[in-house]
Amino acid sequence: MIDFETVWNSKETKLDSLIEEVEKVIAGL
Repeated sequence: MIDFETVWNSKETKLDSLIEEVEKVIAGL
C-alpha cells in the first residue's frame, strides 16, 4: 500500500524547491 502522505510531502518539497529556483531566476533578471 502506498503511503499517500509521504508521497504528497515529497511532491510538496519538490514544489517548494522548484518555486525557490524560479524565484532565484526572477531575482537574477
